Amino acid sequence: PLPYDAAALESLKKNIGTRPLWFYASTHAGEEDMACRLHRHLKKSIPGLLTIIAPRHPERRDSIKATCDKNGLKSRLRSTGGAPQTDDDIYIADTLGEMGLFYRLAPVACIGRSFSSDGGGGHNPIEAAQLECAILHGPHVQNLASIYAEMNKAGAVLKLNDEKDFQNRLAHLLIDQRAVDALQSKAAGFVREKSRVLDTVINGLEPMISLALKTDSKAACG
Repeated sequence: PLPYDAAALESLKKNIGTRPLWFYASTHAGEEDMACRLHRHLKKSIPGLLTIIAPRHPERRDSIKATCDKNGLKSRLRSTGGAPQTDDDIYIADTLGEMGLFYRLAPVACIGRSFSSDGGGGHNPIEAAQLECAILHGPHVQNLASIYAEMNKAGAVLKLNDEKDFQNRLAHLLIDQRAVDALQSKAAGFVREKSRVLDTVINGLEPMISLALKTDSKAACG
C-alpha cells in the first residue's frame, strides 16, 4: 500500500470533521471542470460537501484554480494554503507523494484520466483498492483494460458511463454508507485474492520442484 504521514492524516481528519467528501485522483484536463460541475450540483442537496482533486501533474495547479474560480467555487491549494477551511468547496492536492494520504482520507475515489479530454486511458485502481476506497471510474480505461475488466466483473469498482451517471452514482454514495461499505469491501477482497497469486503458483510448482530434486539426487548417487 502507498505510504502516508499519519500526523498529516490526523490533522486533515480533525480539520475536515464530519464533512462529506470524495476524492478525484490523478486528474487530467477536462476532469477538473467536470468535478466542479458535479460539486456545484451536489452541494445543493449535500451541505458541507468537500471535493478533493489531486492532479496527475501538479504544475497545472494555476489552471485548475482558475477552473474553480470560473465555476464560482472557493478552492485552496495544499501546497500553499494549508488545510481546507469550512467555506472551501475544492481542495487541490497539488503535492507529490501524498496519494496514500488522500486514499486513506476519502471513502470514495474516482480514478482520473478515464473522463479526460485527451481520450483517456485510465490510471491504476489497485492503489485505491489496497486502501479500501469505494472506487469509481469513467468509460475510457483502455490502457489498463484487463485489470478494470476483472475488477468490474468482481464488483470491485463502479463504471460510470457519462457525467450524468457520475452525478447520480456519486450522490447515492455520499448519502448511503452501506453502499460505500459494500463497494469498499469488494475492492479490498479483490486485492486480497490477487495477493495470494504467488502462493498459488508456488503450490502448483511444488510437486515438479520436488520431483526435479529427487531426480537430481538419484543422478548424483548413480
